[in-house]
Amino acid sequence: RLELYKKCAVTLLTLFDEKQVPKVNGFTRLLKERVLEDLAYHFFLEELEEFSYPRVMEEVSRTLAVLKQHHNEEAVLREICENSGLLQKSDDTYVFVHRTFYEYYVSRKMRGDSMDTVLSRADQSRWEEPIRLYAAQIESMDAGTQFIEKLWEKDRALALRCYPDMD
Repeated sequence: RLELYKKCAVTLLTLFDEKQVPKVNGFTRLLKERVLEDLAYHFFLEELEEFSYPRVMEEVSRTLAVLKQHHNEEAVLREICENSGLLQKSDDTYVFVHRTFYEYYVSRKMRGDSMDTVLSRADQSRWEEPIRLYAAQIESMDAGTQFIEKLWEKDRALALRCYPDMD
């Protein structure tokens, strides 16, 4: 499942690049992925489904500053919206067009969280899918085993749902 989401997201972010349409993509896929990860994670923590224009600009500006990129926030967002369709702008709000991609980018950002932080969310149903997608990204067999064992202690049903998604 994770690989399917990853392939879809990468395809949507690079489709125009692959067709070599000049000047369509002014920003790298990695930059756009980082922006999407940060936006998704920030707003998921706040339990928001729609994001106001000023808050989105603030978050994109923060991401670009962390990456030491001096791009125009609006241009980055416009490219993501127009070329990939992963985000959609409606009036003065932004939304992920599909919850799956919202949760996928949350899970990618969760890779920077400690295992204990991830496990602390296991009792909240809204975190189930991001946790499953997070688990699927664990690369080390030892870390995967440790995660499943700790999750088993907290929520056996979720541990059983995560296990098949892991390599």
